[in-house]
Amino acid sequence: MNKKLFIIIGMVIVLMVFAAFVFWHRSVSNQTPMPPVTQEPGGSVAINPPAQIPGGHTSATMSLRTADGGSIRTKDFKQDPAIEEDPVNPGYYYLGYHIADYPAKKAPYLIEYRDATQYFNIVLLQEPIGAARRAAEIYLVERLGISQSQMCRLQYTVSVPDSIDGTYTTMNLGFSFCPGSVALPE
Repeated sequence: MNKKLFIIIGMVIVLMVFAAFVFWHRSVSNQTPMPPVTQEPGGSVAINPPAQIPGGHTSATMSLRTADGGSIRTKDFKQDPAIEEDPVNPGYYYLGYHIADYPAKKAPYLIEYRDATQYFNIVLLQEPIGAARRAAEIYLVERLGISQSQMCRLQYTVSVPDSIDGTYTTMNLGFSFCPGSVALPE
């Protein structure tokens, strides 16, 4: 009889310790996260400071893979309240205008980001398409907090649907300031 009592008491103690651990873990995970830490060349560690984004919100930086196989640091734009995750396609984000805004709000462009591939798809939706591309470029430079030369390294496509301008439908127009971009009418 004593043996059964010791087993029961032991099980109760194990369950109490487990419940305390779960409670502690949940309270710790609800705290503000620490800024990201990266390993620098030579073995030193760098803490990425929060970046200021429009609207007064702060966000840590994030790393994006580039088309040339490298990476660049950008503002963590996914934390910006103006950026919306697609409710139908998890991991897809709309920067600026949302697909639901078109055509009601006459969105000049749509910028969609796919988290899994770190790819930006920019679609120009208004003529003159050169002005729409310039507006998308300005918005994206500001949101990502990177230079034009870094923008050229992103994995991206700039396109225009046939219904807007059939001349450029099959082309990746590129950003206007990048080598190899297509000159567009303003």
